[in-house]
Amino acid sequence: SRILLLGESGTGKALVARAIHSQSPRQDRAFVEVNCAALPEQLIESELFGAEKGSYTGAHQKRTGLVRLADSGTLFLDEIGELPLALQAKFLHFLENGDYRPVGAERSASADVRGIAATNDLAEQVRLGQFREDLFYRLNVITIDIPALRARGEDILSLVSHFADRQAQAEGCRPIEFDSETQGMLRTHPWRGNVRELKNLIERLTILYPGKTISADVLPGEFHQTDDPHYSDGANRLSNTAHPQLQDRLDVTERHIVQDALEQADGHKGRAAEILGISRHALKRRLQRLGLQ
Repeated sequence: SRILLLGESGTGKALVARAIHSQSPRQDRAFVEVNCAALPEQLIESELFGAEKGSYTGAHQKRTGLVRLADSGTLFLDEIGELPLALQAKFLHFLENGDYRPVGAERSASADVRGIAATNDLAEQVRLGQFREDLFYRLNVITIDIPALRARGEDILSLVSHFADRQAQAEGCRPIEFDSETQGMLRTHPWRGNVRELKNLIERLTILYPGKTISADVLPGEFHQTDDPHYSDGANRLSNTAHPQLQDRLDVTERHIVQDALEQADGHKGRAAEILGISRHALKRRLQRLGLQ
């Protein structure tokens, strides 16, 4: 059967796909993941279906397609909505008949795969004419909606503990812990980046404060104030009503965290932004506000 995973970016759709594969009769066969958004449009067909030597410029040798590698196993297409329209018809044919033709080949080949696809809102792309309706219904046999992290309540703290244990093993230290106030902030944070954002935060805090109990004043600035409309009104109210002395403390703490990240990145702002889990533009705004630029 075909399975369609729906959810925001960072909710863990790839982990769910792997879990489905590991619990299926195909668990001993290959699990092949394809990120359709990461492949150049001109190469996606040859990546999926393979290509004969000399079939296009740069094809210096025969290429085995990912469909072939997934034969008897599971083929997971992440960001399926990014599949070019011209290729959607060929992929639909493969799903319906099990056969395909590598680029430049004279004969068709066949493969038996379980197809799992993932995206955010495929129905909207169908409505806009950006995705084939017949392929949508072929994929949409079983649909699993993966909730955003902000909607998962107490699961958030379970994930915090899980990632803290894993990161502590990687760093060779005791896991970080969180006081009750900070736990409350973690539960109510909107988590625009979902599980990916949470994992990044735990990694960063473990590096900066190994084995320590994390208090609210060392959380990144977006937990205290924000100009991002995706974040909650509660966060904005905290920024607007904070006592001046508390705001000074938050600024000092944020300045230390940003400076630590810059030192770890040897002054490279792009790498420092990655350590902090924010965009380079957001880091630039913080540097200006904190007088570090």
